[in-house]
Amino acid sequence: MALSARGGMTGDQPREPTYRASMSLPPEEARRTAALFSELLWPPADAVGLVEADDGPWRVDAYFGHPPDLDLLKRFLREDCQLNELHEIIVETLTETDWVAASQQARPPVVAGRYIVHGAHDRNRLGRRRWAIEIEASQAFGTGHHGSTEGCLVALDHLLRHNPARRALDIGAGTGVLAIALAKSGCPLVLANDSDPLAVAAARKAVRQNGVADRVRILLAAGLEHAQIRNHAPFDLVVANILARPLAALSGGIAHHTRPGSFVVLSGLLRTQASAIAACYRAHGFALERRVTIGDWATLVLRRH
Repeated sequence: MALSARGGMTGDQPREPTYRASMSLPPEEARRTAALFSELLWPPADAVGLVEADDGPWRVDAYFGHPPDLDLLKRFLREDCQLNELHEIIVETLTETDWVAASQQARPPVVAGRYIVHGAHDRNRLGRRRWAIEIEASQAFGTGHHGSTEGCLVALDHLLRHNPARRALDIGAGTGVLAIALAKSGCPLVLANDSDPLAVAAARKAVRQNGVADRVRILLAAGLEHAQIRNHAPFDLVVANILARPLAALSGGIAHHTRPGSFVVLSGLLRTQASAIAACYRAHGFALERRVTIGDWATLVLRRH
């Protein structure tokens, strides 16, 4: 089960009650719907889960702190998710249930290149491998199951095999999974920032649990707005797994914080948005080196001239 949490609780503090809206869809429609629920639904769900099946339909679960508006959900499915046939939505009330922990028990590890992203429930089975990254679902985004995070990990694995970085920046760190991957790949200094204090707390905890606290600094800041980011520029590598609009807005600033030969890995992009973002960065001196597509999501690897 893939789980993307967006806010409202942590794994240690379940809310009572929680409401789960579930629907069964063919696999491709389920993947697209879960991704769009995670990014576009408003008011947002506290978390979105995807339960895969070997055969037959998959299940999309959306968790809310208040009873969901079924008319709003149906309109979202029809207009934003472009489901021609509306499927039955089953709403359940979950009381005294830590749904984050329950979901993690069904969440398998994600293998992305050399990296293996897993929860605590797989720690004993996987052991302390160099490339294993332990991440728990929380209020922060980034368990490795989303196509944008997985795409970043695949891109980083390929890039860092041939172009090791000594100084890297992760914008919008979420759980810290990408910053941890950078450190495990040998980068001696990784700055990672997020504007959400809950994400910063989750990332700092993950950095300690993964044994890379000596190489990764997690900062509370938006975009490039922190003195440590300015002081440590230029960076060999900048990673930003956010959304298309802020990626476009940051293009000039990222160019200013890099130098010729530096790489940028951008994600949080639908496939339909990738070309426009690549063009935006091309105007600031970046050339597209590689594109990784996973489901509906694209990750771009660019190099500055």
